[in-house]
Amino acid sequence: MWSLTHVSSQNLTAASGILAADALVRGVDYLIIDQLSPVLATVEKAFDMTTWGVAFLVTAAMVAAGYAAKLRVLLALAHGLIATLYLGLAAGVTSTTFDLGTFPRDVRTAATFVAVALINGLLAWKISEERLRRFRVHKTRGGGGE
Repeated sequence: MWSLTHVSSQNLTAASGILAADALVRGVDYLIIDQLSPVLATVEKAFDMTTWGVAFLVTAAMVAAGYAAKLRVLLALAHGLIATLYLGLAAGVTSTTFDLGTFPRDVRTAATFVAVALINGLLAWKISEERLRRFRVHKTRGGGGE
């Protein structure tokens, strides 16, 4: 049976890289977008698309910096922020689909955003959980940490 606790570090690294690449592409797309989809109208009321684009680019850069500096806390934070951004997009898109009366058709976009948010959230949890486990082991062996 598959378990999140038995995911290899290579698989975590691959998943993190893929999700960071997705955030990077979305960030660039939102920066160069010419015509806004009606489904993103509510999202843009919260922040303009340039702000969303910069936020996605910053979080993708945080993932890269986390790997470069070997800072798991930065990786966990970055993936947590990416998850939050995607949940914000999902909330805005869901609201718009009800306003436009396109709920059955456009709910797929929101569902995709929620799925990507959940994967990023699980990855953030897994990365931070590993770090906390190492801290607890270190602390119980008399290594301080208090």
